Amino acid sequence: MESKEKKNPIEEARRYVDNARNVIVRANYDEELKMYTDGKYVKMAGNTLWNGCLVALDAIFGIRKYKGR
Repeated sequence: MESKEKKNPIEEARRYVDNARNVIVRANYDEELKMYTDGKYVKMAGNTLWNGCLVALDAIFGIRKYKGR
């Protein structure tokens, strides 16, 4: 459950970036191939990072999310 106090959206976006960094560690980088060997975690990290970017852009442009449409 989310607390009733407002969260700083930029700090929230930074949290997403940190989470993406933690996920990409699980992707097993192969030094010889110079690439990640587990695509699942690369996709998860990319999606998490993208969501963080969207949170930051929403904050910058002043887009508010309301319940429903």
